[in-house]
Amino acid sequence: MQLAGLQITITARPLAGGGYLTGSAAGGVRSGPAEPPTEPRYVLDHDPVGRALCTRALAAQGPAELAALPVRFLDYLLTRLRSSHITWSPQARLGRAFKAGVVGRYRLEGHVFPDQTGASDSTPFRNSCYICLRCPQYLEGFWTPDYSKYIDLVKNSLGEFYSEGISHGFATQAEIEAYLVGAGRPWPPRLP
Repeated sequence: MQLAGLQITITARPLAGGGYLTGSAAGGVRSGPAEPPTEPRYVLDHDPVGRALCTRALAAQGPAELAALPVRFLDYLLTRLRSSHITWSPQARLGRAFKAGVVGRYRLEGHVFPDQTGASDSTPFRNSCYICLRCPQYLEGFWTPDYSKYIDLVKNSLGEFYSEGISHGFATQAEIEAYLVGAGRPWPPRLP
């Protein structure tokens, strides 16, 4: 970004222990708890996701292939996922969320998935937070822990998902963050 002839950049990097750093024009750097930051962890003009990785993610099927995706830049989220499930390891869950985000990225670009390429594998975990990249009322998206609010915004009066909508439910905010990295999007506003 340029302002008054100055080149301004903001960078973010994961901290040990799951915290985050943010910079602001008004006040330097602060450290905080492992809660959703209002800024992406990765600067979007330095997106760690290339088209080759997107293609590989779209082809991945099942927990083993999702766990094998080379998404080491998401390792900081592993400590926020706890599960003793033999099939759905934390790596598989992050891979699943990342793939779903890649599908969202492509849909935002106008791609249509006529087959099951865009489908997300189901897991045995109960969804407790919901992310929307786009819906008729929130073109820039939102996230919420409120299932009723989510459904009211992403489905029409017939109970069908809006065709132009892009959304997903996850068990954890860590999975939403992996989804957003896959989608190349920052955290949208939270709806209480």
